Amino acid sequence: MKYMQAWEEQVLDRQEAREEGRKQLLSELIQKKLEKGLTMDQIADTLEIDASRVKELIREMETSG
Repeated sequence: MKYMQAWEEQVLDRQEAREEGRKQLLSELIQKKLEKGLTMDQIADTLEIDASRVKELIREMETSG
């Protein structure tokens, strides 16, 4: 990264910010679905994501909250 152009760094920063935003949104949606009593598989089907991703995000929410 030492030789990276300033615009390349800005692009990477934006990409990282977008990914973090997506992750936060998914976590919020998963939390709402859990509160409604949905299972991990039901949440994965509803959000059209892999069940392992749902499980990963739930673990992260449990450790951070």
